[in-house]
Amino acid sequence: VDGLIGYFDCKLYGNVRMSTVPGNKSSLGMLSWFPIYFPLKSKITTGDFSVEFKRCKDRERVWYEWKVLEAEEYQNFKGKSYSIKL
Repeated sequence: VDGLIGYFDCKLYGNVRMSTVPGNKSSLGMLSWFPIYFPLKSKITTGDFSVEFKRCKDRERVWYEWKVLEAEEYQNFKGKSYSIKL
């Protein structure tokens, strides 16, 4: 495993949904939300592992930090590699 991908799926009310999950037809043509790829610094070759995610923000932007729990440091610390303007 060299990375993880995240999708968005949300039930708003009744049977109204928003989703970026492939094959989900409820949000065809939706352009405001995209899947996200979380690369890992080192490939993982074991069967089981745990990952921790943090959603962070400051006055101007939002970003995610993540790490394999066996690793010592978070990736994308303080949004160094990737962030989204608010």
